[in-house]
Amino acid sequence: MSVPKCNCIVFSRTSKGNNSLNLFMNNQQIPQAKEVNFLGCILDQNLNFNHQIERIKEKCAQRLNIIKILSYKSWKLKKKTLIGIFRSLIGSIIDYSFFVLSTISKASISKIQAIQNRAIRSIYDLHFDPIKRTCPSIIDAKAKSGLSDVCIRIYEINIRYICKTITNNQLIQQLVYEYIECTSSIRREGSKKTPLCILSPITSMFLKSDLNLKSKTMFSLIFFNISLLSLLIEEKNGYFKS
Repeated sequence: MSVPKCNCIVFSRTSKGNNSLNLFMNNQQIPQAKEVNFLGCILDQNLNFNHQIERIKEKCAQRLNIIKILSYKSWKLKKKTLIGIFRSLIGSIIDYSFFVLSTISKASISKIQAIQNRAIRSIYDLHFDPIKRTCPSIIDAKAKSGLSDVCIRIYEINIRYICKTITNNQLIQQLVYEYIECTSSIRREGSKKTPLCILSPITSMFLKSDLNLKSKTMFSLIFFNISLLSLLIEEKNGYFKS
């Protein structure tokens, strides 16, 4: 490992306390940074991801100009084609950052949503009318485009990710197995169930009416996998009753 290429960071939600570290490697001190770039994601010490959001906005804004140019009538591109280009150029950037966007504030989400709305306005030619001084509503255009709001899209990706992870990842299965085993006695005593921490952010989202059937089906599959693990554990421990 090369010391000049290394750095360290202390993650903390508060600015109180001494967060300095004195780490050495090969008799050289490892520099401490306020933010680090890991796999294309900027992790800041407060975990508010403000710099990452600005980076996403900047990258999306650059590609938004391509959408605006291709939306001109002279190109004679179909709306479906333009939506596909949007998904490839801008939607891919948003999807890649789903694990960050699911933890940020609504104000930050609205900044990303604004970029998507601008793209939809360009595709469907919904521009500001200087004479009437009004701007056409984007609601109908969003319905025609088939694009979900950013917050809904992020939650749907989270559901798929969790479902696939629980189904295919043995390490995650073991963690869920151990969690259920530790809390099985609480459930047998009739106490209040303790929800899995990985499901708590999306439980309230599942109850919303704006989720489609596919998302709710995947969500149900997650609970099915967890319930199946729970039954196997109780059967192993002699608590399963047919």
